[in-house]
Amino acid sequence: KVTGVQTCALPIWRRGYSTKLRRMFAAMDALGADDSPPGSCIWFVVGLEVSLREWSARQGWCGRAVSASIACGILVAALGTLANHFGLLPRSHAA
Repeated sequence: KVTGVQTCALPIWRRGYSTKLRRMFAAMDALGADDSPPGSCIWFVVGLEVSLREWSARQGWCGRAVSASIACGILVAALGTLANHFGLLPRSHAA
């Protein structure tokens, strides 16, 4: 059931949807797409809120389980890449 408040919000959401979708795809491209380890990690752990432990055991690298320390490194590197992609790092720290 859609309420009056939700009906009023639908046009606003739809207007910004294509821009948000383009930004999301650009961010995933910066990570190497969703089939790369960083892209997969961000998609599942950040996007779908799967635990890092579960992602590393089920998805990992090319469908193979990875250790918790490797998974943590992949997540940290992916978050750093996204921070750089969105211009959140000072120029002195950007690679």
